[in-house]
Amino acid sequence: MATVKRLLWIAVTACVVTIIVWLGVSTQKSRSAAHVFQQLQNAETSDHAKDELMNLTKTNPDARSYLVAHLPQLIADEKLLHFNSPVWINAVHLAGDLHVDEAAPSLARWIGLVWGGPTDMSRYATMEDNPPGQALAKIGDHTIPVLKGVLDHGSTQERTNAVRALFLIGSEHAKTILMEHPKCYSVKNRRNGGIFRMRRLFLQ
Repeated sequence: MATVKRLLWIAVTACVVTIIVWLGVSTQKSRSAAHVFQQLQNAETSDHAKDELMNLTKTNPDARSYLVAHLPQLIADEKLLHFNSPVWINAVHLAGDLHVDEAAPSLARWIGLVWGGPTDMSRYATMEDNPPGQALAKIGDHTIPVLKGVLDHGSTQERTNAVRALFLIGSEHAKTILMEHPKCYSVKNRRNGGIFRMRRLFLQ
């Protein structure tokens, strides 16, 4: 009987120690993600932090969860919106590269911005001239409801870039939106037929 009690006590102790260790590791991982995220918001360390966060999410699910919770707010922050700001650009790229669906509304908020001067057709086709639109396209089909909302209510520039993002997504759902949404025609007319040519290429 004493032996059974002793074995039971050892088993319970082992379980408690395992739980404590697990909680400690989990907390350490969470703190690590939070610490690197703080570095992401510093212009001098932002580029390195972006790469570190990308690597961290590959081995640490808690890091991704942390970014899902905090990236949308960072992207939506108008105070950070500077074309030469590595902080904002890196946050946008992270949202796209990590397919953070929750960031779609924040990204769509800035899809109509004009990013610099003229661009070549290669950069235009991949939306490198419009980081928010490119990130939405990378996330994929889950952003289509948000992009449809832009087509419903956005300005001409916003609708144009929403069409570009849908074109880049290239799924059957995206094709359907492009072909059937009535606002695509208004964009086409205001852009001298450019959207019509894009739609023809889209269906090939």
